[in-house]
Amino acid sequence: MPAYSLEGSITSVGIDGTRIRHLQKNMKILLFYPLEENLIDTAMPKILEKGVGFSPPLGLFYLAAGIKKNTEWEVKVIDCLAEKLTYDRIRARIETEHPDAIGVTVMTHQLIDCLEIAKIAKGVDAKIQVIFGGPHIHMYPIETVAFDSVDFVITGEAEISLAQFLNLWHEPDSFNTVPGLFFKGPTGIISGPEPEPINDLNNLPHPDRRASNYSLYNSPLAKDKITTAMITSRGCPFKCVFCNRPNLGKVFRARSADDVVNEMQECEELGIRYIKVYDDTFTVDRARALAICREITRRKLRMGWDIRAHINTIDADLLAALKKSNCKLISYGIESGNNEVLKRLQKGITKEKAMEIVNLTKKTGIQTLVYFMIGCPGETQEQILETIEFAKRSIRIFAISPFWFHSHIRLYIWKA
Repeated sequence: MPAYSLEGSITSVGIDGTRIRHLQKNMKILLFYPLEENLIDTAMPKILEKGVGFSPPLGLFYLAAGIKKNTEWEVKVIDCLAEKLTYDRIRARIETEHPDAIGVTVMTHQLIDCLEIAKIAKGVDAKIQVIFGGPHIHMYPIETVAFDSVDFVITGEAEISLAQFLNLWHEPDSFNTVPGLFFKGPTGIISGPEPEPINDLNNLPHPDRRASNYSLYNSPLAKDKITTAMITSRGCPFKCVFCNRPNLGKVFRARSADDVVNEMQECEELGIRYIKVYDDTFTVDRARALAICREITRRKLRMGWDIRAHINTIDADLLAALKKSNCKLISYGIESGNNEVLKRLQKGITKEKAMEIVNLTKKTGIQTLVYFMIGCPGETQEQILETIEFAKRSIRIFAISPFWFHSHIRLYIWKA
């Protein structure tokens, strides 16, 4: 176990006899979204990477809000990508801020850059504790915490558990009570209890967009207006075999319409003019989706917004409500233009049904962005070409990406 000092805190006794630890000095944590100098990625044409804008690190904004609400720590979010930081500038920021800890959100393709940030922090001051979280960590916690430059990893939804961990900072004997926390012990890796999904999302504070420069974020779809992201629900109940969202789960949990629109109104008051809703499937609960649209319309909010939806959750009345509330675009994951492949992927749709909904959406006056995937196990060259022709013939804006094998998806064990 790393050595931790109790210096910097005092303990008092509450009227109920419990110990209360107060910080004598301001503790500080920096939350990093990594740069992308060493991506583990496919050989995509560089032209596809130009002009895509920057999306805010919403997860870090949620963590910052939880830390500010539930701890005495100072917190800042540093988005290396949007701020166009180099490794040298990252080192300078850490030297200037001199944090007690840094947190880094990790996706698999960014792992090398995340580890480099950890090494930089340790080079500035070996006492800086490094905490990793994010989707990669949920799948590979033990492998990741084993890196020399990583002190802790947290799995699952960490808005509550990270704050709990920081409040126990000077009580290392209690670290194993923090859900989802992994760290090095004297005889091996120690872990806390299995993390549980956060069921009541309405109780979470809204993301702290002021923790970073929110004016950096934009999107060509929003005509370069200040853009942000939102999550109004977590978990997707659909059974696509190629998909894995382990940190969010398959149980659909949703915020109330009022809470969602309250956050939208806060964004508009900040000068944000476009919101990208990053729910896996915004329209799972039709009644809630309609209630959100009606409340946006009632409050006369003017920002544009877009959503992701499943083909089977859309109808004409819902599209009309979305249009009236200024929804500009709906993204659909059709994945294939071949019905046999769609059946194998367990999408629950046909290409005919998909085309019907895409056309209905466009007829309503809402743009569509459609995602396809090629190279699935068992897919033939003819079927790949069929998907490409289907996309070219039927849809104006679409994206085709190669299938990525991952050991945590059900399709990984599929046999042709």
